[in-house]
Amino acid sequence: ESDQPIIVQHTRLDSRQPANSIMTTIAHPL
Repeated sequence: ESDQPIIVQHTRLDSRQPANSIMTTIAHPL
């Protein structure tokens, strides 16, 4: 259940920033 919301936020951040969002999401997982 926690995997779905993380993917949603990851996609949103990806739209705003490039690979930077991926690193941030992995470094600071909800």
